[in-house]
Amino acid sequence: LSQFVAGAFTAPIFGNAGVPTLRGDLGEAYQNGQRKAFNRNSFPISFNGVEAVDAVKGAPPALFGFGNATGGYVNFVTKAPFFDRSRTTVRAVVGEWESYRWQVDTGGPLSQKLAYRFSYEGSDADSFYRLVYNDAQSLYGALTYKPSARLTLDVNAEYARAHFTENPGVNRPTQALIDS
Repeated sequence: LSQFVAGAFTAPIFGNAGVPTLRGDLGEAYQNGQRKAFNRNSFPISFNGVEAVDAVKGAPPALFGFGNATGGYVNFVTKAPFFDRSRTTVRAVVGEWESYRWQVDTGGPLSQKLAYRFSYEGSDADSFYRLVYNDAQSLYGALTYKPSARLTLDVNAEYARAHFTENPGVNRPTQALIDS
């Protein structure tokens, strides 16, 4: 979170991101305007199904309902199907230490009232540290049905599998650092 919002961070508790800290105080987490449980599992496991993140410093508005954190809130806006035309995006990122990340995101209308969107994301990354790695796969699907102008039915689901080791120290020396 600190990469996107100034003065914000998320403390990892046993590898799980907790509620956000904004302006030095605890914040809330929402998904599409719906409050998530106030615990360390507030953040999504994968951002594959997230289209955008709204971050607001200060107390959430009353229209979001009850909230007990005053630092601010983040709202995860999930990916929605496209009704105008079919679209497909393919992304690949290659980094140092054999770090690879890829994503295929596709969607479009099935009819005037029904549209879909699927997104697959994977990562395979080694690390500067020995025996520290990250191998993850995520599949997100969304289906929207609009039977009338006043009624919309949204269904979305995500499957994620992650295999990684946690590096709890920031100044842990490696053998290569000691040798050099």
